[in-house]
Amino acid sequence: MIHEAELIRRIHDAWSGAKYSAEIDEALRTWTPQPEEREAQACFLGKDWQQIPQSVLLAQCPAPTLIGRLPMSYYLPAFLLAALATRSAVDSDLMGFLVDFRLRPPKKEDAFARFCWEHSLLSARQREAVADFLRFCRDSCYNSDHEFARRIVRRINDSIERYWGKDVLPAG
Repeated sequence: MIHEAELIRRIHDAWSGAKYSAEIDEALRTWTPQPEEREAQACFLGKDWQQIPQSVLLAQCPAPTLIGRLPMSYYLPAFLLAALATRSAVDSDLMGFLVDFRLRPPKKEDAFARFCWEHSLLSARQREAVADFLRFCRDSCYNSDHEFARRIVRRINDSIERYWGKDVLPAG
């Protein structure tokens, strides 16, 4: 079982070379007709992944899905670390959102292909850090005998088995 401090180090190491780029800036500046997306994008514009305030990461808006594929790949470690930091907070549902929705590959073939494409920008080291995050959640956060926890553990195991733990990923 991985300890939290080691997991945090692995997440930082996996994204250590990631820098805010012109491509990320352009993706965040891309005009969209949806006010929620514009609001979410504005919260991240011009900021390094380590500079995003936890309050932004925990807010209902922006949801990680609203900032787009490239920015989400870049800012994913901020979401992972915020989920870890607030996992015991009563009003924080970020970990549950990440584990049960955002990082969980869909079963349907077309949705799975899109999921693979959305995460295809991550390096093998970054995918392994996400798998470590999921393992930590499974072993440390959802380790009770309650049916809900057992269901989440099954979903985490499935996510690791079908996507995050794979060395060779399906073409997206």
